[in-house]
Amino acid sequence: MALPHVSVDAAMSVQDKWSSVAGHVESVWSSSAIGRALMDKAMRQVNLEKMSAVIDGFVKKMSTGITSVTAALLEATREEFVQEMQRRCTDATKAFDQAKEIECIYRGVVIRVICTSPLDQYNLRVAAWVRGLAVDEQLLTPLWCESELIGGTAVKTGRAIEASVLVDCKCFRDSCHDLLSVVEATGPNIEDVIKRKGGFLQAMDRMCRLELAFWCSTFGDKARERVQTSIKACLPGVGRPMLLSDSLYALDKLGDTKLLVFAGAGMQSMFKTVQGFVGMLKLGGQASSREGWRQRLHAVREGVLGLALDLRARWSRVGCRFEGEREGRLRHACSEASLG
Repeated sequence: MALPHVSVDAAMSVQDKWSSVAGHVESVWSSSAIGRALMDKAMRQVNLEKMSAVIDGFVKKMSTGITSVTAALLEATREEFVQEMQRRCTDATKAFDQAKEIECIYRGVVIRVICTSPLDQYNLRVAAWVRGLAVDEQLLTPLWCESELIGGTAVKTGRAIEASVLVDCKCFRDSCHDLLSVVEATGPNIEDVIKRKGGFLQAMDRMCRLELAFWCSTFGDKARERVQTSIKACLPGVGRPMLLSDSLYALDKLGDTKLLVFAGAGMQSMFKTVQGFVGMLKLGGQASSREGWRQRLHAVREGVLGLALDLRARWSRVGCRFEGEREGRLRHACSEASLG
């Protein structure tokens, strides 16, 4: 059977960047046995890149359900995922050529975890949802001060989780609290426990990689990155118009968490600078002299990873979308606040 030459040429021209020509790869692969042999590796990569969306679909389906979370439900859904991957010509149990870093959402916080196979990626995403739900439903004890780091526990929904689903996680958390009490759980002490006992804890509970990654995101460079991301989430952006008062409320709420304490004095100072800058926009500049305003803007400009430039761009872009709240003063403030 003849191969679709146009698609073959397009697929072969990119070497290993198959996602950019996914349609051509699929066309060659489905054309014949020769096409499948030629595009086997490329088709696996295309399917793996689509896999994240498939996993998200499975997690969303479970998270929006109303039935109890049972071991039987999780096993049946896992088997359904494996079969879906087979339908997409991918063995979910086969290890990646190289372990990769993925993002999971645990209690509303994006964390990065290393996974080894499609099934491992699926299990991590599901476990992140189940464990976060269990803490919010008060079926699991928060690990040290994790709730304070994210601004508190979510409202209970009353959804039940079968006890057997949480056995390993409970043992892991009990061991962590045995190693380090809540009173002693400062940033350096938690970091020390993870470094010394991380291997032991993972042998007890494979999925505890999620909680360990959550805590590692509160130290060093990862903490600074997380604070920056959290600050940006308090500000208007593309597709996210916000009132100045809403931004101030979100910043105040962020300031009440322990994340800034764990991130260190530098990020605390940066946060206060941003908070003060937004507060002065809310007041229309009345509480500050022009020179003081310029000094504070200079401090923001010198902040972490160019956050100030991002701030200026955000506020100037959305100045006309504040639903009438001090619009004239806001535009005047943005024009006066030249970063030159």
